[in-house]
Amino acid sequence: MSRSSASCFPGSAPERELARLSRDLKDRLESSPGVQEVFQSGAREEVLEVTIDPMRMEAYNVTAPEIASVIGRNNQLVPAGNLRTAAGKFAVKVPGVVQTPADILNLPIKKAGDRLVTVGDIGDVRRTFKEPEFITRFNGEPAVALDVSKRNGANILETVRTVHKVVEEESAHWPSTVKVSFTYDNSDFIGRILMVLESGLLVASILVMLIVVATLGIRQGLMVGLSIPICFLLGLMAMNFMGVTLNQMVMFGMVLAVGILVDGGIVVVEYADRKMAEGLTREEAYAAAGKRMFWPVVNGTLTTLCAFLPFMFWNTITGKFMSYFPLTLFFVLGASIFVALLFTPAFGSLFGGGRKG
Repeated sequence: MSRSSASCFPGSAPERELARLSRDLKDRLESSPGVQEVFQSGAREEVLEVTIDPMRMEAYNVTAPEIASVIGRNNQLVPAGNLRTAAGKFAVKVPGVVQTPADILNLPIKKAGDRLVTVGDIGDVRRTFKEPEFITRFNGEPAVALDVSKRNGANILETVRTVHKVVEEESAHWPSTVKVSFTYDNSDFIGRILMVLESGLLVASILVMLIVVATLGIRQGLMVGLSIPICFLLGLMAMNFMGVTLNQMVMFGMVLAVGILVDGGIVVVEYADRKMAEGLTREEAYAAAGKRMFWPVVNGTLTTLCAFLPFMFWNTITGKFMSYFPLTLFFVLGASIFVALLFTPAFGSLFGGGRKG
């Protein structure tokens, strides 16, 4: 679970109104897709405060423990059995009767002669707030902060866009004295990082294509370069099947894999070119290359992956984060074996250089 965005609600509105608006927004955000939990801070819990008159309490011969016991017994959740549904069995609890100040004032304490002594006979009740454990301010003004955390596996950029949309819809109904601001928005940093990595991946792919075409020729170079998008597609499909989402380490792994995944295709194309120079047709040459280069391609790829294998068993927080890096290489370079030994010979037999069979 990681924090995606925190929203603050400063303004000169009454504290009770500010707390109500933040609670309503908190409920909306928690029901939004991609949001795991919303932590609220700065809103004090509202309570009912009972003020007892000692003179009247003495006159009715009522003690403080009796008053506390009466209020406590009538302000609690009452078990009401179980509810059975197709999803299972759930406990049902009914709230106590205390909801308004009048409910407390009408609570009976004891019988004194021919009348019933209630809390209202010996005291008063008023709405108030608990003492604050800490104070939340934004730009020097009282504020209520909502710290939004995304679900595991959710896209943080989409989650933040959802949070902004929900806040915009809710704030349209707020009084003008209440304002909203966003702080600690991690999506800005992550968005910039992903943009840099995506542009780096694109530039690296173009450079690899240029080098391959310059050394192998246009036709053979394009066949080898075609393995780059195919390997990325197969790798991303496999990671999506396992529930792995796109993140920084996945992008780093893909950037590193660009220059490695073409090695198998280069070996196969070079061997096929040599066989065609010896007089074989392109179909025979690429078929022989796929068979003869099977173990060299497999061994070369596996030895590269073995260097990153220990990162997958690094059982720490850092190791869990780093495990996406070798996992990406395993999927992408594993796909490169399949592409080099099957796709490249198939493409070569159709479009490769040399004389036709």
